[in-house]
Amino acid sequence: MTRHIQREHGELCVMEELSKPLIANPPEIPPNVKEADLKEANDLLVNAIVWGLLPMCVVDNPFLRQFVEKVSRDSFALPHRTKLTEMVDKKYEEVKELLTKNLALASSVAITTDAATMKNTGDGYVAITGHWITPTWKLMSAVLGVKISDESHTGETIFVLAKEVTQKEFFLADRLDAVGTDNGSNFVRAVELMLSENVTEEHIRCACHTLQLSVKKAIEVRNSSLFVILLVLLFLSRLSSRLLSW
Repeated sequence: MTRHIQREHGELCVMEELSKPLIANPPEIPPNVKEADLKEANDLLVNAIVWGLLPMCVVDNPFLRQFVEKVSRDSFALPHRTKLTEMVDKKYEEVKELLTKNLALASSVAITTDAATMKNTGDGYVAITGHWITPTWKLMSAVLGVKISDESHTGETIFVLAKEVTQKEFFLADRLDAVGTDNGSNFVRAVELMLSENVTEEHIRCACHTLQLSVKKAIEVRNSSLFVILLVLLFLSRLSSRLLSW
C-alpha cells in the first residue's frame, strides 16, 4: 500500500509518517509550562479518552499531535501511548478509591447487573452497577465493574463475578440488600446462589422486561382473541388518521 501511494500519489507521501515507529520516550516538558498546568491538561486528555471510548492509539496520529502543538503554541505535547496507558490506569485507581470511600458511608447498597457478548471478538462481559443513598439523601449510581468472562454467561459465572466485585473489591458484605436483573434464566440462577449464601437479601426482577415478555408472548399467539383485538385497534387507529387527513 505504501509503495502504491509513493508511486501513484506522491503528494500523499505524508502517509509515511504513519508507518514510523512510535517514540519510546515521553515528550519533554517545555520550560514555560507549569507542572500544575501540565497535570490539568493530562487529566483533561484522560477524561476525553475514557468518556469518548477512544482507543489509546489516537495519540499516535501525527496530524492530531501537530494540531495540539499548534493550538497550544508548543506549550503542550501529547503523551505517547505507553504514557497515556499509565495515566488512565492511575486515574482508574484514583476513581476506584474515591468510590470505595463513598460506598463505605452507605448503610445499604443495591446492584443491577447485565451481560453482553461482543460480536466482533466473541468476548463476554458482565457489568455491575451500584445504587445507594448518601447520608444527605442523595441517590447515587456508579459502575462498580465491567468484567470480561472467558466462559459462557452461566448463572454460576455471573454469581462468582458479582460476589468478587461486591465483597472483595468494594467490601459490601452484609450491606448488599437487593439485586436487580432481567428474567434471563442465568441471572435468576445467579441470584438464587447469592440468596442461598446470604450475599444479598432480595431479588428484584425488571418490570419493563417482564412486561415486554408478556406482550411478546401475547403477539406470538396469533389465534388468540387478544391478537384479533390488537389488529382491530391497529386498523381503527390507521383509519381515523386517514379520515382526518381526508
